[in-house]
Formats: sequence, structure tokens, C-alpha cells
Amino acid sequence: PESKQMCTNQNRKEYACGIESKAFLETIIGKDPVQCLAAKRDQYSRVLGVCFDERTGRDLNEAMVASGEAVAYVQFSKAYAGDEAQAMQDHRGLWQGQFQKPWEYRKMKRNAPKSTVKAPTKYVVSDNKKVKEAKAEFELPEEFLDADDAE
Repeated sequence: PESKQMCTNQNRKEYACGIESKAFLETIIGKDPVQCLAAKRDQYSRVLGVCFDERTGRDLNEAMVASGEAVAYVQFSKAYAGDEAQAMQDHRGLWQGQFQKPWEYRKMKRNAPKSTVKAPTKYVVSDNKKVKEAKAEFELPEEFLDADDAE
């Protein structure tokens, strides 16, 4: 989810799911260095790729999607679609209640008057320096790319 995005849990109570997802990512990274490999950019010039915990080798994208704290961006890669399907089936993270996919949320936010877009009013989450400092190397393993991208 987006950082200011609100979701609804299984009890129909709103919560700051974007902040919760960020906190989850900070927890699984801890103080480990992170390496991000970027393959391409989307239409808004956002970098698309995969990040790894350098100490453990853990695929952080997979960890976030499998836990239900992020969704697979299947418009660009099907690499995490299976992890998302399992998280959905098990009602993990975002899948415990209702939420908008991040791209739907961004579109709604772009098209809505500012006063109708809800954002959490009070939260504290520390910035994870390792995530901010992660390097993008603009290369990606072939298995991450879709068949038409691997040319």
C-alpha cells in the first residue's frame, strides 16, 4: 500500500496499512544492508525491481507479498503472483480485510479533491536508513522478468 493509505481490517475498522507495511519491512530488514536491482521504470519513472537483504539473501519483495503486506505488481512481472495468491487465501496482512490496490488508490487520489482522500492523522514510524540508501544497479536476474521482457 501507499504510505498514507488506509485499509479496513476483518472487524471493519480502519487502520494505517501503509504505515503498518512500512513498519513490517523495517522489522524484517533490521539493521542489515539492502541491495536493490532495478529492471525498468513505469510510466511515472518509478523504478521497478527487486530488493534483497544482503546479509541473509532474503528476497524482500517476496517476503512482503507472501506476508500480505504488499501486493504483486503483475502488470510488470508475474514473479510474486503465487505468493500473493497464497497470502490472499490465508487472509494474511492486507487480505484480512478490504483495501484498494496501490495503483487504484493513487488514481483515486489524483482524481479526488484533496479533502476526500483520507490519511492517518497521527503515527510514528522511524525511517529505515538502509532502505533509503539501497543502491539500484539496473540489472535483474532473468527469472524475475516476464518472457517478453527477457529479450
